[in-house]
Amino acid sequence: MDVTLRQLRDLSPLLVNTSVLRLGSAYEGTYISQLADFDAFLELNDSLLEVFQLERHEDGHVAAHLLPNVSQGMLSEELQQLLTEDGYLDARRVKRWTLDGLARAVERAAAEFPELTVAVTERQNVVGVRLRSEDAVVRVDFSAMIRTPLGWRALRPAALRPCGVELRPRDRPARWHLFSRQDLKSPPPSDSSARLFAPDPLTVEQEVLQRLPLVRRATRLLKMVAAARRWDIRFSLQSVVLKRAALKAFDALCDQRRPAPTLLSLVVSSLEILQRSVQRGMFSCFWIETPLNRLLEGLAEDQSKKQQLAAELNELAQIFSAARVEDIRLLFQMTCQNSPFRNHKSTFD
Repeated sequence: MDVTLRQLRDLSPLLVNTSVLRLGSAYEGTYISQLADFDAFLELNDSLLEVFQLERHEDGHVAAHLLPNVSQGMLSEELQQLLTEDGYLDARRVKRWTLDGLARAVERAAAEFPELTVAVTERQNVVGVRLRSEDAVVRVDFSAMIRTPLGWRALRPAALRPCGVELRPRDRPARWHLFSRQDLKSPPPSDSSARLFAPDPLTVEQEVLQRLPLVRRATRLLKMVAAARRWDIRFSLQSVVLKRAALKAFDALCDQRRPAPTLLSLVVSSLEILQRSVQRGMFSCFWIETPLNRLLEGLAEDQSKKQQLAAELNELAQIFSAARVEDIRLLFQMTCQNSPFRNHKSTFD
């Protein structure tokens, strides 16, 4: 990761202040695989946005437009290439630029390790690297994000105090990042949506999970269920949806003045929240007031898949709610058979 970062900084003046953030399940305590699989996020410094003003849209997305006193001619040629004609930062072009830069940086970094066999692939939002030696295989997924200026606020205040747990001092600003979720395999949209970024507080989320072990355990269990049912392949359901469903469930159970949530009640509530979200076709973000519907975009146009996933979520909620031990054991036997962590029998017991 560090060598790739060094190589990336050499590619462009816009990348000189880039840093690497180690986030994701391997670091937040929700990892379930035996594979050595890690996520690295290349953080583009907020100086990239110093000539832009951020515009929040009703659906939760963000656009970056040049400040009134800044013209395109005042910018470097490279930055001009990332703009639309009307002065917006183009999220599609930014994504293509960062993925291409990451791929080049990874290939240069690989040359410094001749003892490793390195394979580089590009997927929807990441550059994946598979490193193989004589006795080990490691995979790292690289993606890029832009840090927003600290003065910009979008966080839902109550999200930092679930169940009354103060997750951070109120005077300490949360770090936000902008991601490009644009689908580069599809033709460019005819409307203005190509300029839209998705805001996300991944560093805050990792901090929250470190403070809430019950949510962490529920997330791991939900991910095991998803692996058993192969939801990632069948429904393109991202693990981040499971994690945020657990956060929403934890928050809701406290608001209802019930007894303190248990692992079982938290898992059941998470499954019910997911079921309702799938039926509505929308999963609102836990962190902000307005919805970001991209988390369920794999189900957007397929009603039969929506109905099938909703039925499975309802079935599983009933199994856990009734504490049907044999059905639960059978479910995790399927998990063992279908996944790389099948040897973790003690975990499932």
